[in-house]
Amino acid sequence: MDYRKRENFYTVKEVVEHNTSKDILKEEDRNYQFDFGGIPDMIRDHSGKISIISDYDVDGVCCSLILDMILVFLQKDFEVYVPRRETDGYGLSEKILDKVSGTLIITVDNGIVAFDAVKKAKEQGRSVIILDHHLPARDADGKIIYPEADHIIDLEADAGNADSDHYCGAGVVYKLLCEMVPDETIQNHALAYAAIATIADVMPLRKDNRKIVKNGLEVLNHMDLLPPTLKELLYKNYANNVTESDIGFKIAPTINAMGRLYNDGGQVCYQILKMQSNFTPWIEHMIAVNKQRQLITKEKTKIAKEIIDEMDHIPSCIVLYLGRIPEGVVGLIAGKLTEEYGVPSIVLTDTADSELMKGSGRNDLDNMNLKSILDDCSDLLVKYGGHEAAAGLSLKKTDLIAFQKAMEKAIEPYVRNHTTERYYDLEVEDLEDLPYYYKELRKYAPYGNGNPEPVFYIPNYSILPTPAGFYETFGAEEEHIRFSGYNGKAVGFYFTDKYKEEGEPKKIDMIGTIGEKIFYFHHKKQTFLQIQMEDFWKSENVIPKTHLAMKIKDMAENRER
Repeated sequence: MDYRKRENFYTVKEVVEHNTSKDILKEEDRNYQFDFGGIPDMIRDHSGKISIISDYDVDGVCCSLILDMILVFLQKDFEVYVPRRETDGYGLSEKILDKVSGTLIITVDNGIVAFDAVKKAKEQGRSVIILDHHLPARDADGKIIYPEADHIIDLEADAGNADSDHYCGAGVVYKLLCEMVPDETIQNHALAYAAIATIADVMPLRKDNRKIVKNGLEVLNHMDLLPPTLKELLYKNYANNVTESDIGFKIAPTINAMGRLYNDGGQVCYQILKMQSNFTPWIEHMIAVNKQRQLITKEKTKIAKEIIDEMDHIPSCIVLYLGRIPEGVVGLIAGKLTEEYGVPSIVLTDTADSELMKGSGRNDLDNMNLKSILDDCSDLLVKYGGHEAAAGLSLKKTDLIAFQKAMEKAIEPYVRNHTTERYYDLEVEDLEDLPYYYKELRKYAPYGNGNPEPVFYIPNYSILPTPAGFYETFGAEEEHIRFSGYNGKAVGFYFTDKYKEEGEPKKIDMIGTIGEKIFYFHHKKQTFLQIQMEDFWKSENVIPKTHLAMKIKDMAENRER
């Protein structure tokens, strides 16, 4: 794969300002306002039971926990219902209305398109508040249409309620809590969950989202400020210095795994995380479920790759039906196939309806919108939704072949015109500069959507021997690799085979990001810099020798004469 330097960048500051179009450090000092209108008063004044309807993903669970904090503080009679993934599906529905008894319904992380359910609730004499962040529906003329709720907050439909934008569901509910609960301890608990959800939902880390995540990370790194179950979850995941990466790769997947593998997993996860005692076995269960999720994803991805490798050619869009697998992992498998083969992928599984299949799609072609492609194939779909990079869909099994052909035909021009050229931002000319670059990087953290982490080209990385040899492998199948070098280590996921195929070179060039690893040895904190490799290859560069090295070489040659 070809790599080119993106622009004439010389500092981390220049890269960040280019990526974000402004000096993001100035955004941290602003006090972002959020106008909830009559919602706080409606909740305070309601004397009957309140029913919360959330979602089974990380954002939904965190929404449930934060709204739970509000209602406990107000001493309200309430219930939280997290929809069952397979039997309820996403969001408020008429079926769910029959299961809850509240006279005030509050939807969080859903509701903006629940027209029929909201109408039924109102006909039953219930009040409805919608707190959402998803795209609204539009009529034939493109005008936004709303459910007939008493109050609606959705900045994707009406941005006039807040100074900032693109909050996740938990971000919205956190702002509501800050208005209604003047208790610093509770606010810190809510902030931690809002930060986790903001990262898990891949929201842009700009404006108030950046502030929520940055301040949330500070709370997450002070155990005494956390609710007990979250503290235990961090401890069991060995996240002793929590970064945005730890949330994305350790904490959020553990919270998500319950809802991915079990029909009522989201509900159980919410109930575990709100426990005040005797929760350790349950936290361990959550971690075990996540490991099970990883294993299932790995096994099914392997099967999918075997099917693809038997094909005559790699199609422009991979559409695979894998039989009965958990609905919650199909998107993960699709993502791995897209990463492996470089084309959009859709993975489908069975549903309770024997005539239908349901699936998820992933796309990383920057010149294509997956949702728009599905719009063009909508006559073959029962239901679908999504955006440029991801989508969910269902279709009749009898339409599978026609759908495969339609998707391949629609996407082929985008694959043909897509460039495989990749970019990096800065070059580390001397490995002694790694500590300087890391220090500069932390000034502009946290990184993520909206503020991507700068990518470095690091040539001439000399691999040093350790007691274990020139490299260490780890992972269930020793598929990951770690090197030791001057001023820092380097780690590469799924790079063991490539390193061996390259002939196990002792000097490599690499593309990657610069981070820090922290561990404790005999209760003493140890830190070292670590490069996370995105790619590497055998170094062909000859580094000019220093004056002293040249002098020693000349002396040795003279002796030989």
